[in-house]
Parts: sequence; structure tokens; C-alpha cells
Amino acid sequence: MLLHLLILSSLQINRMFLLQDVIHIIQSRTNTPKITLLQDIPIETLKPKVHTTKRPKFVIVSLKSDKLHMFLHDYEYISRCVWGDVIKFKEKKEIIRNMLQWWDNEYTAFDANMVNYEDKLAYIEVLQDLSSDKNI
Repeated sequence: MLLHLLILSSLQINRMFLLQDVIHIIQSRTNTPKITLLQDIPIETLKPKVHTTKRPKFVIVSLKSDKLHMFLHDYEYISRCVWGDVIKFKEKKEIIRNMLQWWDNEYTAFDANMVNYEDKLAYIEVLQDLSSDKNI
């Protein structure tokens, strides 16, 4: 029984869906964006950022340890990660690594264009790890 629990806790299942099919789950897990009027912000503090204007139409749903984690994408870029719970950076990397290994077996590689700094950093570190693994 203990071995069965250990296997289930380390198993990650990945599946792709259309965004419209799981949007109700995502909306219940994300915060409503805070709107700030530009008149309240000094113009000097605004820094230009360029992001893809494509809206994600697809979601990779990863089930790990009874938690659903979602990665919104448009086949070129992952634009957002929606985590099933508050998780540590190391756990994010493990989930992203498993998802990317699954993705690489099914489709071609893609990049990330995430606004969340920690998610983007985890993604970059996983790509570097995977790249160094291939060079060995």
C-alpha cells in the first residue's frame, strides 16, 4: 500500500484542452485583475514591456498529487501558469519539467512569455537543465 501511495504521489498526468473547456476552473483560481488609473502613476515609473498579443486558446492541465496545475498557451508561448495550490519554487520546477518532457514527446518546443517573474524563472531554469541533460 505504501509503495502504491509513493508511486501515485510522484506521478504527473498531462493533457491538453481548449481554453474554453476549462475556463471555469481557471477563473475560480485566479484573482480579478486590479485596475490602476494611469493618472495615479508618475509617468517616469512606467517601463515599456513588449508581450505577445496572441491570446491563449489552449491549456495544458497537469495533475500531480491531487492538484491541478494549468499552463495557458497558444502553441508558441506559455503565457501563464495557474497553480493548484501555493507551491514552492522547487515543486514548480518539477511540475514544469514533467510537463515539458511530455510536451516534447507530443509536439514541438515552445517558449514562455509569462508576466509572473517566479514562474518565468522556474521555466528558464528547467529549460537550462533539460538542455544540459541533452548535452551529456
